[in-house]
Amino acid sequence: GLGRGEKSGNRGKKYASMTIVLFTLLYVVLNIPTLIYWIMMLIHFHSGYTTSLLKFDHPYYFYSNFVEVLSVALNSLLNPVLYLFRMKELRKYLSPQIRVWREDSQPSTSDQV
Repeated sequence: GLGRGEKSGNRGKKYASMTIVLFTLLYVVLNIPTLIYWIMMLIHFHSGYTTSLLKFDHPYYFYSNFVEVLSVALNSLLNPVLYLFRMKELRKYLSPQIRVWREDSQPSTSDQV
């Protein structure tokens, strides 16, 4: 059978694999709107239209900017949150830091009149 060290090693590999899958899913889901937009652009240009979808007064112009900026921003925002949920060591390290930050942000009783 498997020894104790081998079982914990396998558990760690499974946990790491699940973390990789979660980050990949997050990336794919947040970039699907951009992919759909670029497919729409390809279809538009290859179907013979001469007008550009990227003109400032065209709704697709705003859609493209909104989708691309939002997907990058959301991915950048959610990656650290996912790291925090998946990494016990990171939570242990940040817990005292957050506690100190909370205590510093609360008004002290001597400041109140």
